[in-house]
Amino acid sequence: HIKEKVNRIYGIDVPVVYPGVDQFWYESPSNEELEEVKRKYSLKEEYVISYGRLYDHKRVDVSISACIKAKTHLYVIGDGPDLGYLKKIAKGHDYIHFLGHINDSELRAMISMSKAFIFPALEDFGYVTVEAQAQGIPAFVLNKGGSIEIVKEGITGAFFKTEDELVNLISKKTWTMY
Repeated sequence: HIKEKVNRIYGIDVPVVYPGVDQFWYESPSNEELEEVKRKYSLKEEYVISYGRLYDHKRVDVSISACIKAKTHLYVIGDGPDLGYLKKIAKGHDYIHFLGHINDSELRAMISMSKAFIFPALEDFGYVTVEAQAQGIPAFVLNKGGSIEIVKEGITGAFFKTEDELVNLISKKTWTMY
């Protein structure tokens, strides 16, 4: 994605060097960590997850709307300037849960127990998508940008272009790595 952008803007053909993700995200949380997180956050049996900074360009509102329509529990983790707006659009919907910022160990445990990671943002890369896949869950990502370089459709996740396509992915409930 960025290689094409650099070539288009500057006329330079550059090599792609993907950034690394800390080994921590590939390690499995302990049973104690899992049980503590389940208890602390009263986690539902089946849920999907969205996490990161809450800015409008991250399009978390799409995740919220899709999960409301699919009647699927969504845990939104993170904070940022859009938190108030996102809570407003989720108001009255029992499927949407906001946890704010949590530490990395708790986040890793929550990811590992979730059924899928939702990422509707157009990003250059998307560390959070790699972190989610490192925990063995599928990533449902926008079919644009850097996400299409790090998700293997039908293997580590699935792509969507519209909110309706995302609703269909979530509704299938076939949330395992392929």
